[in-house]
Amino acid sequence: MSSLRMTAGGQRGLATVLALIFLIATVIFVLAQMHNIAGANTVDTVRQSDSTAALFLAESGLEKGRGILNAANVLTDSVCTGMAGSYSLGRGTVTLSAVSTPASCNSGGGTPCTACQLTSTGTVGSATRILSSGLSLNTLSGATCDAATTDCDNTPTVNWKLNLRNPFAVPAVALFNLAALHQGQSSGAVCSAGSACALAWDNSMNGQNSIESMGNIVTIPANGSYAIYQTQVTENLAQVGVLFRGNSAAPTVTGRRTTAAGTLNGAAYWAGGTQQKQPAGSTGTTNDGTATNSNAEVCSDPATASSQSCTSWCYGGDILVLGLASAATALSEDTTAVTFNSSSGNNIAMSSLLNVDGQHKYPSTTSPGPPTNVYSSIWYARNSDYLSAADVYSGARVTGYIGTAFTGSINNNSTSLSITGLTGSLNVGDTIYIGSTPTFKVCTIVAAGSSYTVSSTASCSPAAGANGKSTSVAMGVPSTSLTVTAAPTPGLALGDKIFVIAGTSATAKGTITALGTGTGGTGTYTIDTAQYLASSSLQSDGVNVNTATSATAPVTGTTLALKASTGTGAFATGAGATATKVTGTPTATAYTLSQRPTTPLSNATLCGGTCAFFNKSGSTQFTLTRTLGATQTSWSAGFVCLKGVEVTPEIVQSNKIRSGSWVETIN
Repeated sequence: MSSLRMTAGGQRGLATVLALIFLIATVIFVLAQMHNIAGANTVDTVRQSDSTAALFLAESGLEKGRGILNAANVLTDSVCTGMAGSYSLGRGTVTLSAVSTPASCNSGGGTPCTACQLTSTGTVGSATRILSSGLSLNTLSGATCDAATTDCDNTPTVNWKLNLRNPFAVPAVALFNLAALHQGQSSGAVCSAGSACALAWDNSMNGQNSIESMGNIVTIPANGSYAIYQTQVTENLAQVGVLFRGNSAAPTVTGRRTTAAGTLNGAAYWAGGTQQKQPAGSTGTTNDGTATNSNAEVCSDPATASSQSCTSWCYGGDILVLGLASAATALSEDTTAVTFNSSSGNNIAMSSLLNVDGQHKYPSTTSPGPPTNVYSSIWYARNSDYLSAADVYSGARVTGYIGTAFTGSINNNSTSLSITGLTGSLNVGDTIYIGSTPTFKVCTIVAAGSSYTVSSTASCSPAAGANGKSTSVAMGVPSTSLTVTAAPTPGLALGDKIFVIAGTSATAKGTITALGTGTGGTGTYTIDTAQYLASSSLQSDGVNVNTATSATAPVTGTTLALKASTGTGAFATGAGATATKVTGTPTATAYTLSQRPTTPLSNATLCGGTCAFFNKSGSTQFTLTRTLGATQTSWSAGFVCLKGVEVTPEIVQSNKIRSGSWVETIN
């Protein structure tokens, strides 16, 4: 039997091999663990990178949302919620959602939007980051600068620029009105696009208690915007802007003015009559800006002339606009009413374009950080344009006579009366008068037949004239009976005043107090004044208007005035007068008036539009009704007229984001 034996050297060799195997296994284990650790670190690094990228994407989504809000012409619920959706960006995606406050809001009309809550989700790979931002919104009707707290000279930045947006599908004319306090130094408004924005007026004063009103006007394209800001001033200021638009095209500014570059469309009115320095009154004046056709007259350029004198700056317009700058002693002060042609015309009530916190100006009592001693407001009066032919007449046109009228002759110391041209009838007992009106008593008819015998010569001859002789003079028997023999244009009615129209003169002959056999046309009527009148062309002061040649009909509600000096006619004027307007359903040749003319229209020319607003003789006064503090304050203003305004003008409010910090939602 044999046995295996391992020598000591063999045992040592086996141990070495086993140790080597263990070492190799250890190394392999260590390498495997190191590989696992490296892989885990790589995954963590990728995840961290994706998470950071997702955060940036979420932030970019919030920025996009803010941009959408800032770019909106009018902020509405649909603008806020309409930004919801997803889009790819970089190596990930962004998902936006938004909720407006209130849920149904519209800052262009209705309930203004006060906030838009944005939620932005950024996703890259498996990483997701969610950010939320509650954007608080402030709806502004203008811009202000308070020199005590803000740099009003735009250094280093423009922090009160007014950006007026046109959110409509047609171009619109924008008017910016600046109110600025300035102690003897000129201020100025600068538009963002230079020459496209025209200076309409710059009505300024010098010295203590001075205030400036500046108007700038520009056409803003459809769905566009225009920015304006003040320069070279370190005093308090306020600015508002208004849009005027038509249904299919932008309105135009009336009148023409000249500059160094040539003649431009668009004129305005400014002069000493449109500003009052402290202690200030509440009335101002203009001329008749519609007296001259703008094709024949060019107005001054406000950049080179201190006042406007032309009378074509408002010719052919349909809207009159007043830009008012007023000083104040407290933020609560306001201009509550403006009346145009207030002293001798139609007392046109102008409407305010602003109604913020019950006030008609900007800043209002709730405006953020406003100046308390200056405000800006814009007022307007609209009237549809109309111009008639020169053959307009009003009321009824008839032929008739009053009492008994004739031409008579009485010889010296005679009782024999011979007559010609008798209208009416002479009867025994009638008392006849000499002259065109019942002024001198002549005598009484005592016998009638083929000829007439009057009472004794003692009662006739002395009243007959020199030596008692009357040859072929007007005589008559007064009566209150009007007899109408023909009625080319019937329509006589109770209360109508009757006039004899001769050329450009109209002579009143009494008022109809009762109907006889006549009911508007031929027949008899009773008037309030006894008289005699031979057969004549008569016209009443009725409210019906006729014209044979006018090609267009006026619009119901249009205020009217006499345009030309030819023909006859007059509307009510003076303190307490009201405007005469078109009523009923007008046609091109016939319509009615809201009140009787004080003198019937005959071969007259009527106008509507801005033409009807002005006093046609002398200056036109306007009156401001202002709430004042302990002392009266200065004001300054300018006027401009437009034509083609078919839509009620509106202050286009801008939206300002007041806060925009974000928070992250933890997944």
